[in-house]
Amino acid sequence: MIVDIQHVKSLQEELARINSIPLEELELYDGDTRIIVSPEILDDWKFIGLSNITFIELEAWNGFENV
Repeated sequence: MIVDIQHVKSLQEELARINSIPLEELELYDGDTRIIVSPEILDDWKFIGLSNITFIELEAWNGFENV
């Protein structure tokens, strides 16, 4: 596998941008389908202290069933 370091840096910058925005301000999509996250889930997530990327990873793993 060939890895372009500039591409990796670009990905890291994009992830940092996603994490810098409050979760409730993100418009989440799975392909063409918008994912609406309930206010209760957003409130609970604020107290967990994990990143927006982790939220997306965990909820995607669960199929966004509880959002």
